Amino acid sequence: MRALLAALLLARAAAASDCSTPLAFQPIPDLHVHVGFPVNYMARLNRYCSTWGFRKVTAPPEFDLDGAGGLFYWTPAVTGIETITIEATEGNQTGRATFNAYVDPVIGDFDGDGLVDVAVGITDASYGVDGTCRARTTTSTTPGRCSATTSGAPASTRRPRPTGR
Repeated sequence: MRALLAALLLARAAAASDCSTPLAFQPIPDLHVHVGFPVNYMARLNRYCSTWGFRKVTAPPEFDLDGAGGLFYWTPAVTGIETITIEATEGNQTGRATFNAYVDPVIGDFDGDGLVDVAVGITDASYGVDGTCRARTTTSTTPGRCSATTSGAPASTRRPRPTGR
């Protein structure tokens, strides 16, 4: 059993150090992210044979890439589709990876102020699916700010959006 385990580990080590394989990134999936929420992802290479470095080729201005380790971190600032290309260099070889990031607005931010507008404790149809107040009596028609009450408590509150995932 030990001999088999040793042979498997030796074969894996030999495959990992096969420097004749062209440098390439392991696949980076398309990302689905939100405005204002931090994103961290470790880009990985198919092999590590000598000193390597990473750089961004095309990316939004707020996108950063650790040049020594391949970790990228980014807090998207605008909605839309971002096409991002990063590059790794090891010796005289270069590999590139391109992927898309689909940036959605903050879910529940009906007025675009960066705060999540949350309905709390509503069990009836006081709110529509679009967040519009459906109460019979209201002092505000701003989405997410329904002033109807349930059991004497306000039917809506505003709280800052979460800072992480």
